Amino acid sequence: MAKKDKYGKKPQVSPLTMVLVGLFFVGLILTIVLSVKTPKEKFNEKYGLDSKNSFALINQKKMEKLVNDGENVLVIINTKGSETDLTELIQTVNKAYNSESPFSGFEVVKESYTKIYFVEISAATDLADFFDGYKKQIKLKTTTPFMLAFKDKEFVAEYDASKNAETSPETAKLSRNVKDFFVSISEKLEK
Repeated sequence: MAKKDKYGKKPQVSPLTMVLVGLFFVGLILTIVLSVKTPKEKFNEKYGLDSKNSFALINQKKMEKLVNDGENVLVIINTKGSETDLTELIQTVNKAYNSESPFSGFEVVKESYTKIYFVEISAATDLADFFDGYKKQIKLKTTTPFMLAFKDKEFVAEYDASKNAETSPETAKLSRNVKDFFVSISEKLEK
């Protein structure tokens, strides 16, 4: 003998309840998605930059493609897990890049390089093949960070981070060295 359904009817969920539960889950998912920071937001937070800055994050292949395509590329390259703290360097470059005119001729640099690219690589040796094309021009191949400028597939200038280790105070030297880097770019662009 078959059992009788002691409740009579199957319980039904109100359509309003189903809509409310659906909206709750959509809201929960949106909250999670919107709270995850983008790589650019993480970069800005890590280096103390506001959201409107001249930096763009790219990978090594994209950077090499831009250079090989003849784009004007100003790039800071650092190795992942590097002991070097780039906060001061990036803030100094950003400050110089966003100031009215830190020195004469800087307008040429800003016109030629609208973005400063940031690339993080696994090891400095990852760039060996890329550097082979610029053997005579790029001197620093083992230290990071690198700050390099290219225009029309040609190497323009490099930033020597080791100059900061000479004497104190560090911040004044850093500002001077960044300025020297931009001045060297400006001089080569004006030729």
